[in-house]
Amino acid sequence: MSVFKYSASLLSLFASLSTAMIFSAVVLYFINANAKDDYSERAVLLEKQFTENSQAEVKNEIERMLIRIDAVRESNIEMKKASVAQRVGSAAEYLNLSLDGDAAYKKADFGRMISAFKGAGESEYYFLISDDGTIIYHEENQKLINQNIVNLLKSSSELTALLNGLRDSGGGFGSYELNDSLRTSGKVKIGYVQKLKNVPLFIGSSFTVESAEDEAKKRVISSIRRERYGKDKAGYFWVNDSDLTGIVHPGNPELEGKSLKNMRSRDGKYLFQEIDKIVRNGGGYVEYFWPRPDTVIPERKVTYATVYNPWGWVIGTGFYFSDLEKQLEDERALIEKLVQEDIGEVKRVISYFFVVVLISGIFIYRMIRKLEKRQEGHRNLLEQYKSILDKSSVVTITDEYGVMTYVNDKFCEISGYKREELIGNRHNIIKHPTTPIETFKELWNTITKGKVWKGVLRNRRKDGESFYISATIAPILNEFGEVIEYIACANDITELVENRNRIEELFNSDSLTGLGSRVKLISDAEPIEYPILAIVDIRGFKQINEFFGNHFADRILIETAREFVAFPALSGYSVYRLHSDKFGILANNADPVVFKNNVSVAMRRVGAILQERHGEDKHIYFTAGIAGDKDNLLAYADMALNGAKKLKQDILVYSQADNRIKADFEENLSIIRKVSDALKNDRVTAYYQPIIDMKTGDSEKYECLMRIIDENSDVISPAKFLDISKKTNMYPRLTARVIEKSVAVFKNLPYQFSINLSVEDIFDRDTMDYLFTVAKNNGVLGRLVIEIVESQELVNIDETNRIFEKFKSGGAKISIDDFGAGFSNFDYLMNIRADYLKIDASIVKRVEDDESSREIIASIVSLGRHSGMKTVAEFISNKNIAREIALLGVDYGQGYYFGKPEDKPVFVSQNIVI
Repeated sequence: MSVFKYSASLLSLFASLSTAMIFSAVVLYFINANAKDDYSERAVLLEKQFTENSQAEVKNEIERMLIRIDAVRESNIEMKKASVAQRVGSAAEYLNLSLDGDAAYKKADFGRMISAFKGAGESEYYFLISDDGTIIYHEENQKLINQNIVNLLKSSSELTALLNGLRDSGGGFGSYELNDSLRTSGKVKIGYVQKLKNVPLFIGSSFTVESAEDEAKKRVISSIRRERYGKDKAGYFWVNDSDLTGIVHPGNPELEGKSLKNMRSRDGKYLFQEIDKIVRNGGGYVEYFWPRPDTVIPERKVTYATVYNPWGWVIGTGFYFSDLEKQLEDERALIEKLVQEDIGEVKRVISYFFVVVLISGIFIYRMIRKLEKRQEGHRNLLEQYKSILDKSSVVTITDEYGVMTYVNDKFCEISGYKREELIGNRHNIIKHPTTPIETFKELWNTITKGKVWKGVLRNRRKDGESFYISATIAPILNEFGEVIEYIACANDITELVENRNRIEELFNSDSLTGLGSRVKLISDAEPIEYPILAIVDIRGFKQINEFFGNHFADRILIETAREFVAFPALSGYSVYRLHSDKFGILANNADPVVFKNNVSVAMRRVGAILQERHGEDKHIYFTAGIAGDKDNLLAYADMALNGAKKLKQDILVYSQADNRIKADFEENLSIIRKVSDALKNDRVTAYYQPIIDMKTGDSEKYECLMRIIDENSDVISPAKFLDISKKTNMYPRLTARVIEKSVAVFKNLPYQFSINLSVEDIFDRDTMDYLFTVAKNNGVLGRLVIEIVESQELVNIDETNRIFEKFKSGGAKISIDDFGAGFSNFDYLMNIRADYLKIDASIVKRVEDDESSREIIASIVSLGRHSGMKTVAEFISNKNIAREIALLGVDYGQGYYFGKPEDKPVFVSQNIVI
């Protein structure tokens, strides 16, 4: 600082060329000095980070190996138990056939009778006891005959309890140890005893736990000799016993069976004595010099060791520091490059602003003071770095302007760029063009205010492929609370997001025409302030399909889509295929009169083009309904379309004052009267459709479907009355009747059953309380499945989960209905924590000949398995669809092929041939 002050005073006194040259020399000096300091500190930071990550890795590897050893040990004991149980069972079966009463067993020569069943192990022998515990026969020790077995046991409450309960249980396992006066060793035994059928005797045998564990040790040692992991497969495990005798060492087999107590590492440490001290305190790390498996040159190494208590084994593994050297070399080269760039920039600045050197001097002085303050707060920064780095394995550091100053290896790996290609660049280098600009605005608005931002970002690799990260970006502040750097920590979630995006992409497009789907139309219309929509229907399309076949009908749909998109009058509008023969044409803030005329011209001309193309007998006409209400765009356009059909007009614009459409309201009023009459006369009921297990072919579940019976005894489906009923106060009563009828049926049946609930039902407290009370009081809560329809409307997921928590605690399950139709928010649906995903009928019915449908179903099955949910396919109408669904791995199937909805549950058993 004294040098700098002296230079500043010269600038203020002389303001001359010599002062500028001295000042520039000082700046160059500081740049070089700070570069050296930065490299030293960065090297320390890199080594610290490398050590921490590597220590965590080797510790995880040890924990993984301990879990494997436990599994081998437990499996060996279980195999021994199974073996002794089998041997006792075989001998018992023979004795049951040979002995038929008290007289027979008192005269029996048991040694001869069961000699053929004698075990091969040193402790595998048979004994027979009476029902009061008296030993009748003992294959190993004749002195024990006529003694009571309970009096011979040492601290074996488990076996004593087993023997006391043998009269009821008929047999079982117990662990025990004999009294000091009788035992020949301290070995713990596990015995199995089984009751004989015709005589009051029990036959038993046992094995030592030690023999089972010896076999397990051999298996583990063989596995450790083969085990390798990590970069270049340099990682291995070694084992010694508590006496510091080598058991297994893949890197140095000559150490096996030798005492390691006085063995020294290449840096002179009594290595295994130090390790012994560490493991006595619960395990830890030790640093020493040791050659890698692929070289004889010793290098710095850190090992983590701990003890496997059941066997007294000390097990360890470690990592080498040679992998750090490359990182340090890259860092040194990068800083040298930046220093040269800084020197050139300083020279240019001095030459450009030489005449205003005093102003430049003041500016540089402030910048240097800022750098000094950064150095003073460096310790605080390092602590903040560590706190954030510990939370994620993918890390980048940027300066306050968003330029990357540090990236770790994981980030290089997932982005495909080298470190030198990333440092000095902004994150724009990996920014994906489809990421909304609003996302970055919200991100920067958050972090520049000193707050932490969390979210999901889509990025682009160097090779052009996308990858997704779940990122946490935090600002680093100096002592004045000013943002000076940003640290981003992230996790790679590419696989999960790509699976989600794949499903959403398939949902948003129509596989036949390539147009956007109904879901895409709803999404596109949402941000438009004044949307206007035409729903265009091919008149008489059903007859076209019946007379000329499906292939011709599909061809008409494809050509209609193509002509609408290419028609000049519709330029600037968006065209969609909604379903079947209905198309949507969406305009953004268009003049309604012009829009109507353009749609009308397009309908006439496209119809004429198709007729000219396919012949005079192929009459193609269109009917359209137009609406411009943002809140009810689809509904009003559909009403206008229905009105146009009834009035036999080509095109009709929806108007609330249009008397020609009011006939629909009269029809709705008639439906409401039918529903009211059905409620009043107890004609609201439930029909039950079987749901088939696709592996067994049996009906394990049933869906309860609402129906009403009119005054003429005709059964009316909910498609005709449910929507209008939701607009009245009768809807909760309809739901309550279905709940009442369904529970009454299934309280006497063993099957699981599902009840459909809408958003209105779920957030109606009275309805949910009634469902819970009725199901619990009738003992069916554990077999109830709540099937959510209209799940895209569930915007308050936290509240929904709170409502369901009470049901799930009682054993009820949750199912998402119509998954794949009306799908709008993937994250909301996944957060419901459902037990079943029900694949929509519109996807299932096309699975025979539509590859996109098969892809969607395969993705949903994969998603369900990944999230712990079962899948159900609706609308299985024939054998071929059932076979495709089974091949795709769907868990359950439903449809007319298995059974129609009936007024009573009908059991179905269907052979599904794959």
